[in-house]
Amino acid sequence: MSIIKIQYNLEKDLENYDYNYLSEKFPSYGRDDSDYAPRMWPAVKQKVADSDEVDKLPIIQKYLIDNFEGKQIVDSTIESVSEYWETIETGYFDKLCKFMNVSNDIKSIDVYITTMLKCPYNSYKNYFYISFFSSLAIQVESIMHESMHLVFR
Repeated sequence: MSIIKIQYNLEKDLENYDYNYLSEKFPSYGRDDSDYAPRMWPAVKQKVADSDEVDKLPIIQKYLIDNFEGKQIVDSTIESVSEYWETIETGYFDKLCKFMNVSNDIKSIDVYITTMLKCPYNSYKNYFYISFFSSLAIQVESIMHESMHLVFR
């Protein structure tokens, strides 16, 4: 059984927008807006920019529901990443733990597809994000990188 569970969850995607776009609760580490600006339609992005603070998240929510939630392209992305990851997961964690001389006590990690480019992790709740807009190779690289934060905490 796979440790990594890849999924799309509208609430988690909205949380990422709220923390990393609207209120910028996580540090940017010197990166500018072009590194993390959401890949929304320009008209939607402008509508968000022109709205009152309380109206911004509902606008983004409608955009996500209309364009991503329950869509075949998101399901296809999840399927592709999951299928590839399953072929390397055991070997990856075995080699990582042996090389770093640690044990992997994690039984489950939730990986959420986000429509943002910024993909933070939460080591307390064992989850992180990968970007819908990244290539398969970058998504898998992100899984490897972010999972290390959880294994080495």
